[in-house]
Amino acid sequence: MRFADPLEAEFRRGQADRTPSIVRLPLWLALLLVGVLSMLDGRALPAELALQTNVIRLGLVAPLLALSLLATYPGHLIRFAARLRNITAGVWAAATVVLVWLTQDLGPGGGVLWEALAVTLYLYLLLGLGLAPALLSASAILFAVFLFRTGDSTPATAYGPVLLTFANIIGAVASFRMERVSRAVFLEREVISLVVGTDSDTGIPNRQVFDTHLRSIWRQAQRESKSAAVMLVEIDFFEAFTRRYGQLVADNALRRVAHAVMSCARRPLDRAARFDDTRIALALFDPEAEFIETVAGRVRSEVALLDIPNEEPEAKGSLTVSVAIAYLQAHPGRSEDSLLDEVTEALSSGAPERARVAVRAEDVSETAILRGPWSRAQPS
Repeated sequence: MRFADPLEAEFRRGQADRTPSIVRLPLWLALLLVGVLSMLDGRALPAELALQTNVIRLGLVAPLLALSLLATYPGHLIRFAARLRNITAGVWAAATVVLVWLTQDLGPGGGVLWEALAVTLYLYLLLGLGLAPALLSASAILFAVFLFRTGDSTPATAYGPVLLTFANIIGAVASFRMERVSRAVFLEREVISLVVGTDSDTGIPNRQVFDTHLRSIWRQAQRESKSAAVMLVEIDFFEAFTRRYGQLVADNALRRVAHAVMSCARRPLDRAARFDDTRIALALFDPEAEFIETVAGRVRSEVALLDIPNEEPEAKGSLTVSVAIAYLQAHPGRSEDSLLDEVTEALSSGAPERARVAVRAEDVSETAILRGPWSRAQPS
């Protein structure tokens, strides 16, 4: 089950945003389970064996579960949340295999078999894993049980492997169905978003879609310690243009400019949308400084190629745009609103037909002017 890019990237980003809050309680319960089992081992197993099992559970599994739990809360670890859960699942499965092996000489060892069953259900249903890593980890446990726990005819060895086999089948089917339902819901939301989130005047996404997308890539940038940028493109002297040529011509010009700007959002996580009456916005995920200038130049070129006449005295013979860019490192504690504040301030303080970029990295803020004027520039 996989969408074509960039839809797959959008789906995975949405899953990454939702999963931490979903798996937080199961991770707390997993820590409790490990603690209770370690306490029971101390009472039910020989001292030397109990020490070995507790070293595995409390020294290896519990710390990883705790790290995965911490990664579900906002902070520096959240960008590693999915990776930590995958590592934790693999280690927990390997630890369970070792426990099955260590206790194979204790007769039926039913307690370990039920622990294997609980871990299997966790892997498939409660840790937010994909089907492939869950199936791989759970299959290792099942293989160990068949290898070490089928040597006699006790009830535990008769029923345990059979129940664990069905737990794997049920878990795999349930995991597959949950992912399929998640993808179906995602597609429905995308269709609804496409219908409801389209600006009627320009045919491109509206401000609501832009704000949602910016919030999403900002969170991803925080998780991955990367940056985000907003480019704001404003049509120069548009009110005077509208008075001179009429609303119908102005609407057509706005639509053409909007689609020209949208054509410059070519990477999977970049998106263009109508920002307000005369402005089109571009959200850029983790752009390099050179890429920002490239996109600004591309916007300039695409609008210039439209060659929309504008005989207003302040204009230069054709419709032009002003471009402002705000670029911020997505540190915890900052929000995407900082980007919008920077870019609107940069645009309002700049002269028409020029591009102003407001760059902030760490606690350093500086402003620079890109190439301009851009009224009749040739394609770059």
